[in-house]
Amino acid sequence: MLKNVKYLIYKDYGFRINYELLYDLYSPIIGPEAINLYINLFHDSQKAIKTNNLTTFLKDFQDFCGLNQNKFDELRSKLEAIGLLVTYLQKKVNSDEVVYHFVLKEPLSFEQFIDNQKVKHLLVNAIGQLNYEKLEYMYMPSRIPTDSNNVSSTFEMVFNDKSIENVKNYNFEKLYKNIAKNTSTVITLNNRSRQIIENYYENFNLSSSEIEHAIYSCIVENSIGYEADPDLLQNKLHEYVTSAKNITAITNLKLHRNASMFIKNLSSTDKQTIFDEYMNLNAEQYLSAIYKTPLISDELETINQLRNTYKLPDYLINLLVDFTIFKTNGKLNKTYITKIAKTINGLNLSTLNDVYNYFIYKNESVNRILNVNDKEQVQLVKINWDEM
Repeated sequence: MLKNVKYLIYKDYGFRINYELLYDLYSPIIGPEAINLYINLFHDSQKAIKTNNLTTFLKDFQDFCGLNQNKFDELRSKLEAIGLLVTYLQKKVNSDEVVYHFVLKEPLSFEQFIDNQKVKHLLVNAIGQLNYEKLEYMYMPSRIPTDSNNVSSTFEMVFNDKSIENVKNYNFEKLYKNIAKNTSTVITLNNRSRQIIENYYENFNLSSSEIEHAIYSCIVENSIGYEADPDLLQNKLHEYVTSAKNITAITNLKLHRNASMFIKNLSSTDKQTIFDEYMNLNAEQYLSAIYKTPLISDELETINQLRNTYKLPDYLINLLVDFTIFKTNGKLNKTYITKIAKTINGLNLSTLNDVYNYFIYKNESVNRILNVNDKEQVQLVKINWDEM
């Protein structure tokens, strides 16, 4: 059968192989044999340049690599699944000749690679959490002295174009095209669904394929056809975020937390964005995202006490952490936050809205009394508020 099977190899202009990335990230997941096949394909593509890209027989290449048909297909599949290879099959008309077109892809950067939570999970499982943390340290960006200020120009400073202010980072046009390819059903996304997708794409390291598959699992019928239910969509995307086990630190996440939320009511959209982050991160992840560092033992002990002693769910812990840090000048005061937890349980407040509205109510009470010209009364209320 392989006598009339030929192949061609393609790669982009300027293609380069980063061998460190291959062996650090890809090899633990797909194995060294698949990596060797990838390297052989790369070197063979170099030869093709000298021979004007003439098609050659696949059997000759397999023999050169020491692979039979089944082993070659197995390793090729691994390269395709991990994103290092794309394969096209061409069957010549009026001929029994078949041509495989192999397109080589460059290894992703460390940040791009771990953006896919499922791939990251496979890597952690393959090398262990400790070795993964070593990789994180190795691929960490250069550490700039703390007394240096970032004076780089921002995108907006250089490209000050009003027409692009409302352009989304996520490519919804591509998403709609992909959906149209995979189903004849017209699926719409309302504004909230689009905002949820945008948030997860920017902040929770989800790939476009994961977002697309999440949409398929939350389609509901509406008055004009079908749409993605935003609540179901958020739950599904949350599953993807939490699917990678043993991950307790997220130090590169941009949070939407806002100190003014405890002084005045935010808009429903802004509040929902913050509440979504409370719901979608466990307490360790949320606190590490605030401080941009892994947690120390005292911080972990405080979270465990709130979770195990006071039986608070992680989303309420995140709200209490935010409130405490804003009230205590950026520090997580264990005594203060456990007092709040005791108060919350005593008042039987169990939802984000309940606890948030209570904080707002307490602050409004303080503000009303602060308008009275009675310094002793003002001081009394301030003490009660701070020691709640």
